[in-house]
Amino acid sequence: MYFLALILKELAKEIYFSKILSKYIAKLGYLLLFSQLIPLIYTFIDVKLFGNVTIVPQILRSLRDTYFENIHVSFNPVIDVEMYIIFLGSVLVLLTKLIERGRVLEEENELTI
Repeated sequence: MYFLALILKELAKEIYFSKILSKYIAKLGYLLLFSQLIPLIYTFIDVKLFGNVTIVPQILRSLRDTYFENIHVSFNPVIDVEMYIIFLGSVLVLLTKLIERGRVLEEENELTI
């Protein structure tokens, strides 16, 4: 939200091809991409260190024929990545490249007599 507020503040100045605006958009895009990279790395580390963990508790012999015999705990890591956030981050990074190109063209146009 912070970078979005900074981007809107820059856009209010009506300078659309500024270096600061492209910097804020790039930071927001990389932040979105990085936020989806962390769970992916975490899941990979969990699988490598622990694999699939299954815990079956010891039940007293007197309770074996009751409800508690079916207690079963399982830990299976799942990749939890939001593809739309990755797409949005990639679009913002590409938008940064377009703004940089527009800034260069605007500077060349101002220098032309």
